[in-house]
Amino acid sequence: MVFNTTETASYQVVGKPTVGGIATYQVNYNTTYQGQPLIGTAYFAMNGTIIQVVTNGQTLSGYMAFTALAAFIPFFIEATFAGYQTLYTGSSFVSVQNHTTVQLGPSSVSVTNYKANNLPFSISNCGYTSTVTKFSLQIGQVNGVNYALLTFADFEGTSQGTSYAFTLQITSVSK
Repeated sequence: MVFNTTETASYQVVGKPTVGGIATYQVNYNTTYQGQPLIGTAYFAMNGTIIQVVTNGQTLSGYMAFTALAAFIPFFIEATFAGYQTLYTGSSFVSVQNHTTVQLGPSSVSVTNYKANNLPFSISNCGYTSTVTKFSLQIGQVNGVNYALLTFADFEGTSQGTSYAFTLQITSVSK
């Protein structure tokens, strides 16, 4: 199965409230999915776990919150990646290629580019093993904001016998 999409979406971190006793990022979003506008507020734990989504006058949590966010993948990927970042960047299979600054729309972003030391490599997490055959990763830090942002990722490989290919590129960031 191949899934290709190009979206324009905006997300704005508007606060860091506590929800149900959990410190969260409060994110307002405005995007479209299959031509339908999606506007709401999502609350993510600091590790990327989805705590709650408020959309169309409904407050969703658990699986329903996950399902609501899965419809607009870009920010969901960002939040989820925060919890897995060190799986790649902290492994012996990946190293820093360079540090540089890139312009993403109106924002200047300091980025670190990572590359695989050798391909393919296998990495395990939560009982699953993935064999990575293509790997490129860029993590940015928007000036004046304390948040690591996945600005570019390009992976290919197999996991549990299933092939996958994934590319994400952020082209504009505003704060």
